[in-house]
Amino acid sequence: MNQNDTSEHKLMLAEVLGMLMADGLIEQSQADALTAARRGQRHDSHPLVLIAEQNWRSHTPPTNCCTLKP
Repeated sequence: MNQNDTSEHKLMLAEVLGMLMADGLIEQSQADALTAARRGQRHDSHPLVLIAEQNWRSHTPPTNCCTLKP
């Protein structure tokens, strides 16, 4: 998606994973594993919640956990 596109839309898991990979925060293998695990399941959870539940560590310094903070 174009970063200058300001139209509102439903946030999709693939879109968020793509952004995280583009920023070097996660690896392709992590995105592929989560996508494969979600195939055939209901998509009731928000994409950011699904990603936060993975407890991934960022691949760029300071390698913090990629979670949602309250």
